[in-house]
Amino acid sequence: PMAITVSPIIKSEASPMAFSIDADKCSDLEEVAKVCQFGAILTKDEPRETTIEVGSVVLAPGAGLFDPKALLNYGHGLYPNVVTGLEYERIMSASGPTQGSLVRPSDGKQPMKVAWIQCVGSRNINQADAPYCSSACCMYALKEAIVTKERFKDDIETVVFYMDMRTFGKDYELYLNRAVNDYKVRLVRSRPHSVDRLIDSDDLSITYTTDEDSRH
Repeated sequence: PMAITVSPIIKSEASPMAFSIDADKCSDLEEVAKVCQFGAILTKDEPRETTIEVGSVVLAPGAGLFDPKALLNYGHGLYPNVVTGLEYERIMSASGPTQGSLVRPSDGKQPMKVAWIQCVGSRNINQADAPYCSSACCMYALKEAIVTKERFKDDIETVVFYMDMRTFGKDYELYLNRAVNDYKVRLVRSRPHSVDRLIDSDDLSITYTTDEDSRH
């Protein structure tokens, strides 16, 4: 069985653990406010402007998530075992939906092979085009692959499909070498054409070409 991450089950984490309240659907907001231990629910609060003096300003607008559903050829949202990098991260996390157990969403079984498809949408002129490289995904995928191999050793095969390997930071190239030489992470320079589900199975197959052989 194979699970695939498409990169670049997300569960938001808060400390303390908290819930978001839909005030429009709440029949007694005052009662909800009473049981909040932290006094965080202000039923009569209104928007207001405040002026303060500061020495500097840090703008942290965040980032939007790439939606892989636009690329139907990769099957995200169609095949349960195609997950994004962030979804894979949550699956592997001890605080995630599976308490850190690496299992396939389709049947709860541990995959024997995990493939990362990199550069999804990057410099694409047809679908979901983004005319740039995010520059973060390479190291992100290598980290996930190494963590996977650290936990499962030879019981699992990891392969990273990529267009360009951007290891530009301090010791990033050494990290790449560790992934390949010490953990046997396989790197394939190719942008896969499609991901398909095998007949009568949740197992997946990847169609791709390389410079050496165009039949895969």
